[in-house]
Amino acid sequence: FAVATRSGQPAPEAHVAALAETLDPATFALVVPTAWLAAPAAGVRPRDHVDLIAVRQGERTAGYPVAADLKVLSSDERVLVIQIDEASAIAIVIARANGLLLVPLLQSAR
Repeated sequence: FAVATRSGQPAPEAHVAALAETLDPATFALVVPTAWLAAPAAGVRPRDHVDLIAVRQGERTAGYPVAADLKVLSSDERVLVIQIDEASAIAIVIARANGLLLVPLLQSAR
């Protein structure tokens, strides 16, 4: 069995979904640099869910929940890409503007 193609024409490519096509309705993708994290997001994989807690470090350490049940889209040593709603994205931006770091809490899959 042989497959013939016309020379000069590339073989058809498989469709790779754009990030925007993978998002749930009314959500956004947010890239969180690991420099924003007070603790690493080690072991986090796509489709995991995380909560983010904002922390102020120093003499009077404090923590504030800023975003819950965020779906991880991808993760590597530089960034954590999450699916997020508008209100949670605003809360993260405000936390960062106030010098807070973020702690990711991995939710159980069970």
